[in-house]
Amino acid sequence: MNKIQELIKFVLKGKGVNLKSEDIDVYYNRGVKKCRLGQYESAIIDFDMAIGLNPQYVEAYSNRGRAKYALGQYNLAIADFDRVIELNPQDAEIYYYRGNAKFKLGLNESAEKDYAKAKELGYTEQ
Repeated sequence: MNKIQELIKFVLKGKGVNLKSEDIDVYYNRGVKKCRLGQYESAIIDFDMAIGLNPQYVEAYSNRGRAKYALGQYNLAIADFDRVIELNPQDAEIYYYRGNAKFKLGLNESAEKDYAKAKELGYTEQ
């Protein structure tokens, strides 16, 4: 358990909250619902909690990156997409999303490489 996880558990335990592994999913699922409602800032907080409790939570990084992208925080979105790729390098869709964020920043050559990688891994635009 890393320091962030320990701190989160300590704070929540002080409030009478004992976390179980399924509680991590509660934060994640609430974040997803908030994204669907366009409440991206609040969703990011929930994804932060899920990631703080499980730093390997690929879906939380992915959705936090998409929320940051929706807010125009392209560099931060790219950092989350980088982490997803580090944890799951075969995720074609994330290469596509990272390419979009890079394109928004004017990093066209790098974006094109991500689009090509997404296509190579089987991603097709919907």
